[in-house]
Amino acid sequence: MVPGSGKQHLLSLTVTNMKFVSIIALLTAPFAASATRISWNSGYDSATEPLTAVACSDGSNGMIGKGYNLFGDLPTFPNIGGSSAVASWNSPNCGPSRVIEFDSVPAPVAHRIIGTCWNVTYQSETIVVTVIDHADEGYNLSEEAMNALTCVNFMSSFSLGSFVDAGCSNGQAELLGVVDGTGVQIPNSYCGLK
Repeated sequence: MVPGSGKQHLLSLTVTNMKFVSIIALLTAPFAASATRISWNSGYDSATEPLTAVACSDGSNGMIGKGYNLFGDLPTFPNIGGSSAVASWNSPNCGPSRVIEFDSVPAPVAHRIIGTCWNVTYQSETIVVTVIDHADEGYNLSEEAMNALTCVNFMSSFSLGSFVDAGCSNGQAELLGVVDGTGVQIPNSYCGLK
């Protein structure tokens, strides 16, 4: 307010609005999607591949300690792969469950996330992916997951612990190779993880 005028300075309104926008940005940042590169590697397609071959294998943040030993043991298999969010072996983004808190106020259960569960989206398709490895940039998925992501008529649902494929006869992994999409961390329950 300008003293004695009853009018508010434009600057004070802007600062107030900026504070509000900053608070909203801080609250939504952990769940915000960002544009990124999505590629594929058929090495993630083998259900019998041991998790010892990836960054999120053992260690305090590893998947083996949670009872998963093979790629096929993961509930979202074949929707698995690597992410640049996993810096190296035993990265905190491999797990375990952690709680995001704002201003030291405990977050509700909905905000309990594990670093390995992500929604990955390309155009209008979104798949749930368990990230188990490092990728230099964005996401590097199994070929089957990339085909699901780039399929025009793919539909999936998580029901009674299994993913149901409604049929994809036109996955585009080989044709497209790399696409630009988005990824956002989601609660570990969406990946069916222990």
